[in-house]
Amino acid sequence: MKKINNYEYNSTLFLLARPLFLGFGIYQIINQIGSFFWISIILGIFLGLIINECSKFLSRFKALKIVISIILLVYVFYTLTSAISTLYLNKTPKFIILAALLLVVIYSRNKNKDTIFKIANIFFIINITLFFIMTFSLLSQINYQNFELITKFSVLKIINSSVYFALLSTLPYLTLPNFKENYNYKAYLFSSIYTLILFTLIVGILGIPVASIYKYPEYIIFKKISILNIFENVQNFLFISWIFECFILLGITSNNLSKKTLLILLFTIFILYTIFITKFNILFVGIY
Repeated sequence: MKKINNYEYNSTLFLLARPLFLGFGIYQIINQIGSFFWISIILGIFLGLIINECSKFLSRFKALKIVISIILLVYVFYTLTSAISTLYLNKTPKFIILAALLLVVIYSRNKNKDTIFKIANIFFIINITLFFIMTFSLLSQINYQNFELITKFSVLKIINSSVYFALLSTLPYLTLPNFKENYNYKAYLFSSIYTLILFTLIVGILGIPVASIYKYPEYIIFKKISILNIFENVQNFLFISWIFECFILLGITSNNLSKKTLLILLFTIFILYTIFITKFNILFVGIY
């Protein structure tokens, strides 16, 4: 493997702190804590910094890295398949979407890790550019009355949401190679502030009652973006940047498994998803 430079590694750190919030992550925090989301996120950032320091030690254990990689692979496959199906290909059977994603991961596994880090570097530049476009386009649509504290204050719920935020934003770091040597807390802080701004835009534009009913509230606010009153309906382009982050996580985690183990895992995921998960998704669709 070729040497990964600091810029490529920091770009990957930035991207990996966000994929697990896709779908249920944002939904859960807004529903659980409501108007006090900002307190939970700020506390979660500080807790995340502590967890990352602990992860420097934990990242040495190869068995733990493999277990975390397997868990994240399963979780990201499910959330990514659900997102693509819901937002783009709702008439396409989910097992076909999953099959396509599995093939992408198999292809990425045949590439060196340094290739994934170089791609992450490109995605980072695209992501930041889209972030500024998104922020400046949506600022005028914020209704400051939506930040009124309409949710009952609960210390327990704030703590739970803080821990939830911290875990979602730090767990992917345990899958990175040489995390102890290359970790940069500034990249994590930058990514977490990015996520805090996104939460602020969601609540400020939609309000807690509306934001809490959508599984993908970030997609809903992206639909409101209009650039110079000329370019509209850019939400798909913006949301795809989030999907790219998921691909980076899939690429990193898949490289922590042997090719044989990965193929067995992917085949098992496909069979189980086809037989069971689709049925469960129909039963529990109400919670989203």
